Order: sequence, then C-alpha cells, then structure tokens
Amino acid sequence: MYFITKKNIDMKNLILFIGSFCLFFLISCSSSTEEIETLTVEESDILGNYDLTEVRVNNVIDPNVSTSHVLSIREGNEYYRTYVTGSWDLNLNQLVFTPTDEFLNPWNCTIISVDANTIELEMQITETDYLWNLEDYDEDEVVTINEIYTRQ
Repeated sequence: MYFITKKNIDMKNLILFIGSFCLFFLISCSSSTEEIETLTVEESDILGNYDLTEVRVNNVIDPNVSTSHVLSIREGNEYYRTYVTGSWDLNLNQLVFTPTDEFLNPWNCTIISVDANTIELEMQITETDYLWNLEDYDEDEVVTINEIYTRQ
C-alpha cells in the first residue's frame, strides 16, 4: 500500500520545479525566427556590365516586363541602367542606385546572390518608382521585384 508522506510531496515538487526550469530554459533558447545570414559583397564582386535575363514580380516571372535592359556598375561609384545614370553605394549586401535625375527615386536593392556570371537584385518598390507598368498591380502598390542579370 502506498501512503502519501511529506517526503513524497517534497520530491514531487522538486521534480516539478526541475521540469519547469528545463522547459523554461529550452523555450528561452529557441528562436521563433530563422537567422538569415547576411551576404557580404565586395565592390570587386559587382563591378561589370550585365544583361537583364529575368524579372520576377512577387516571385512570379513576369513575361510583360522587358528584359532588354543593361546594367553597368562602374568604378568610381557610377552606374548606367538603360537610359538612367547615377551613383551607387554598397554596404554589405545592400546596393543603392541613386539616379542623377532628381525626379527619380533611388532604388534600394538587396544583393541576393552574386558570382562570376550572375547577380540577383531584390527590391521592394512601387510600379511608379520601377518605371514600368505592371498590369496586375496599382501604380503605388509596393511589390517585390527580383532582377537577375548575366555578366556580358
């Protein structure tokens, strides 16, 4: 026959306390968001002349967006992208294109990948700032644009 004694109650409380502490410790050590490794890009990685080969709007290839664009990222922080010139600035994997034309807004891009042959840029931008009529979106709706360029 099993009798509840003061010693049994203390042991249950001790086990409950240790279990609660372990559970708290495990929960506090876990992360609810994935850690995203920031790509570090050097100037020498991006300098060059590129042809636009693919455009995705909100992660869908948009056949209506012209890929007949070139991008030239030059020394001295100058760039040219089909009819637009200006300066660029690189910080880790953040690339900002600032047009010379004061009526155009800068493009804030994240470099998703870069290698000897390609560079992929991602930006959150409106149709108006992107300078293209995106048929399925309002002109001031922010969309995610991914541009993939191939080195010439």
